[in-house]
Amino acid sequence: MGKLDKLMKLVQEAKDKDIKRPPVRLSTKYKHYSVRATKAEREMQRINRINRNAPVIRYKIPESE
Repeated sequence: MGKLDKLMKLVQEAKDKDIKRPPVRLSTKYKHYSVRATKAEREMQRINRINRNAPVIRYKIPESE
């Protein structure tokens, strides 16, 4: 039982070590969450998003003979 006791002690120490460590933020772990667009590009996207929801106005052009 000596080897089993050592193994159980190592597992418990690893659990305690993991509990003490604060969780890692995803944004620091995965770089693809970072923002790559400039402020101007973000503003253009916001304007386009607003315009997308705007009502569509259709004009009839009379046919000229």
